[in-house]
Amino acid sequence: MKKEKILLIGGTGFIGTHLINFLKNKNYNIFCISRQKTNIKKTDKVKYFKIDVTKKKEIKKINFEVDIVINLIDVDGDFNSKTSKKYFKYEKSSINLINFFSKRNTKKFIQIGSAAEYGPLPLPHKESLMCKPISLYGKTKLNVTRFLMKKTKNSKMNGIVLRIFQTYGKNQNFDKIIPYIVKSIKNNKRFKITSKNSTRDFCYIDDVIRAIFLVMKNKNVKNLIMNIGSGKSTSINELVNILKKKMDKGRPIFVKKKNENNILHSQADINFIKKKLGWKPRIKLNQGLKRILN
Repeated sequence: MKKEKILLIGGTGFIGTHLINFLKNKNYNIFCISRQKTNIKKTDKVKYFKIDVTKKKEIKKINFEVDIVINLIDVDGDFNSKTSKKYFKYEKSSINLINFFSKRNTKKFIQIGSAAEYGPLPLPHKESLMCKPISLYGKTKLNVTRFLMKKTKNSKMNGIVLRIFQTYGKNQNFDKIIPYIVKSIKNNKRFKITSKNSTRDFCYIDDVIRAIFLVMKNKNVKNLIMNIGSGKSTSINELVNILKKKMDKGRPIFVKKKNENNILHSQADINFIKKKLGWKPRIKLNQGLKRILN
């Protein structure tokens, strides 16, 4: 059986490295593109290329055909930034990639979307909701979602958007909420936490990877949007208390800080992906946190 060719754009990031580690044991030829050189060793199973896809002329360097593209590139810098330049750059890059691969023999283009696309809508967030993002990040992600759905509606290339909620797991950057809290507690530092009563839907990385894989291999998943999350909402206060109890130290300082770009509550409705693919998260928050601490 002929091996399918998979291209991960931005594959050296958090989700990308976990996905590659999962896929390299499967029957695929894997290609990975990133803007910066990687110290990850090239193997027969994974081929790495340094290509800056934010530049249209650089995209043309992708001179090989692939069956499935997974767009993992994201907006650089602060999630809450009001500077539009980097968001426009991300949006333009993603649109250029969609246009480029729609003219090739690409079967499937999987766009990694975000829970931020929904904005402050009633919980749980269903894919059928009319999105009202309040951050530039969410608006940019939604613009790419809409472009992909429109572009692939009557195209041979199948477009799929995966709206991933708060992913966490091993080897995540310390600017993310769970690694930040864990590091602060481990060092027994006083640390600031805003919006202790705000809630998030935390989904462990292994469950996210399994969902992406099911979408990759299922031929009946066509031109649609899917949520990937735990389906449960946890307050930041509860999260801090769980980690404090597990680590038996830490001194959080909860501060009130108004941020109009941040939605207060987030929770995925995952009934659609359950029905369509039979996927549901296996790792509960307590188990996932235990894995990180171990």
